[in-house]
Amino acid sequence: MRSMTGQKMTCRVCNGHYGDNAQPQVIPDDLPGTVLVTDVARDPEWARDVWELPETPTIVPALGVGTWSRPTAEHAYECGQHRLIPALEGRYVVAAGPTATAALLGPGKHPVGRWSGSVMPVPDLPSPGTLRRDRLSAAYMARAGLYPVPLDSRYCGKVTTQTMRALQSEASKSAGLAWDLETSGLDPRADGAHILCVSVTTWDDNGKIRGTWVVTGEAIPEFLCMSQWPEVIVAHNGKYDQLWAYEQYGVIPPVTWDTMLAEHLIDSEGPKGLKILGAKYLHVPDWSINLKDPASVPLFELLEYAAMDTAVTAGIYLRQQPNMRLMNDLMMPANKALLKAEIEGVGLDLDGAKELRSELQQQDRDITDRVSVHGPADTPRQVGKLLYETLGLSVLERTPTGRPRVSGSVLRRLDHPIADMLADRAKIRKGISAFLTPWIEAVDLGDPRLYSTFRLAGTATGRLSSGGAEGASGINLQQIPRDPRYKRLIQARPGYILAELDYSQIELRVAAHLSGDARMLNIYRTGGDIHTTTAKAVTGKQFVGKSDRTKAKAVNFGFLYGMGAASFKDYARDSYGVELSEEEAIEYRKRFFDLYSELPEWHQRVKEEALKKGYVETLFGRIRYLDGIRYWLDSQRGTALRQAVNTSVQSLASDMMILALGMINRLIVGKYDAKIIATVHDSVLLEIRKEGAENIARKVKYIMEHLPLKHFGVKLNVPIEAGLAMGTRWGEMEEL
Repeated sequence: MRSMTGQKMTCRVCNGHYGDNAQPQVIPDDLPGTVLVTDVARDPEWARDVWELPETPTIVPALGVGTWSRPTAEHAYECGQHRLIPALEGRYVVAAGPTATAALLGPGKHPVGRWSGSVMPVPDLPSPGTLRRDRLSAAYMARAGLYPVPLDSRYCGKVTTQTMRALQSEASKSAGLAWDLETSGLDPRADGAHILCVSVTTWDDNGKIRGTWVVTGEAIPEFLCMSQWPEVIVAHNGKYDQLWAYEQYGVIPPVTWDTMLAEHLIDSEGPKGLKILGAKYLHVPDWSINLKDPASVPLFELLEYAAMDTAVTAGIYLRQQPNMRLMNDLMMPANKALLKAEIEGVGLDLDGAKELRSELQQQDRDITDRVSVHGPADTPRQVGKLLYETLGLSVLERTPTGRPRVSGSVLRRLDHPIADMLADRAKIRKGISAFLTPWIEAVDLGDPRLYSTFRLAGTATGRLSSGGAEGASGINLQQIPRDPRYKRLIQARPGYILAELDYSQIELRVAAHLSGDARMLNIYRTGGDIHTTTAKAVTGKQFVGKSDRTKAKAVNFGFLYGMGAASFKDYARDSYGVELSEEEAIEYRKRFFDLYSELPEWHQRVKEEALKKGYVETLFGRIRYLDGIRYWLDSQRGTALRQAVNTSVQSLASDMMILALGMINRLIVGKYDAKIIATVHDSVLLEIRKEGAENIARKVKYIMEHLPLKHFGVKLNVPIEAGLAMGTRWGEMEEL
């Protein structure tokens, strides 16, 4: 090891003999319950506040007698305090910093926030000197190596043509470039929305930062429209910035790497904000400023903040190590497709939405009038009083504060006509407040389309989520009620038609492959219907009808992941409207696992592997660390084990959908008059010009059923099928 001055450093514990002379620190018997093992000496009171510890901790140096600058993990472990772990049993132990983590847990990956036995590693926590929350100056950034020279004041204001030419030349000569926008708000479609500045950081082939620039005013569109870009273009949550660039200037600047998406692949459970990642990878304190009113922020302060954003983004990129195949061949192509979907939006029948809202509001009033005969029931407290005091019904569940629950699922279980009416009213009110009113208000502004934000990093399993961006208008297409009256409000623009392609039973097919269950595999290989097979088994009927098949859907999707009978009873009622007694739920569970007898063995294999590793890995190579998998509470450990089974299936199914989106965008959207406008769970919704629409839709169907899974090392033992439906309205589509 050498110091910054080049002087050789020797470990003060072993004098360079790699642990031969290392002796653990003696731990007194009267230690408090909290022990902080640190890289360097720290103030106990300060440490308690920073880490929000339950008490003032005892400080234990990682190497027993202070430390040196970043020994190797192997050396830290040899000289470190791992011998103390038996003495620390039962205490709350925090390993703060990379050296402390290695000293206790040894070499290897110990992600932030993961538990290993009784030790909580925080390997990338900054030192006290860098945890100050004061704003960083350009000079500080230069000293920290974020960029080689302080931000030059000549870039603050109008950027000249000459300066822009120099920046474009710099971009073309660089190995990579990171860019970021600062905007007037969060909604690029809002009145008066505009881009304040663009910050740019470049680096060379050796990963050394070349410089950081900020462009403003008339130079913004000139930069965003550059024709020459380096091979690597990095952004953090770049889709957001690309959408702003498109809405303001009609251009989509390229992004080849997104540090937020990369972090999602590295640690799907962990935080992904730029400031947190800056602390994790670069030990940079929070450089936030108050941007609620950008006009009140001094110009140079704003530009300095913007420069910090891209400087840190570049540094994060140069240190991230995700699964490269997943990043380049799965996530980034899908991100391009979802950006186009966010740009396009979906068409809304405004008059129809207003009519449905009026109809539901009248139903709300009618129910309220009928219920009010027995007493007021407008607030949750009033509903509880009416049901449990006036009507004398039994309390089924209570809130953490002790009040009786009055949620829709609880109301259905009370088995009383008043409770049923209140449950219907709750459903009506949610439809009005969560969907119809926001839709109407958004479209009443003049744009006939509704917009959503699609998140590739929204769930730990990798499944897509959607909704409005924070502070911006948007709809959650994933949660639209099953009632077809809502979906039919989504309509194609004149001259176009909607096509929905939906993977058929994708999770069940994936589970059949992963488990190797002979009966499930045979059903899919022979073109059978698994819901019909299950319906016959659980009901004992030779011929089953629509209601039996609905019941079988609840059974298949409920017990697929090992759900217990009690939970299944509620799941079947809430998700499928199937009412079952506790005895029926128990019997259905037994019959399901008798039918598909190899599923429980597969569940057990997955759980044992997760317990051994601390994480679950999918066939695509995704890794999900499972918080609580080794926790001593059965409830937390049980939740983590169920997550292991769920993730194995749901993540693979989701990755197939994500892969399909990228391929559809590349092979269909770019060649035909067809646009991806939404994706919901295992389906994709396209808007296609009517002429030749069915032919194009069938091409999409072929792509979805013939994905290049071998590229990711996956070969499924079951056929993949996708259904196709078309029509001018989403809720009124004809299956083809």
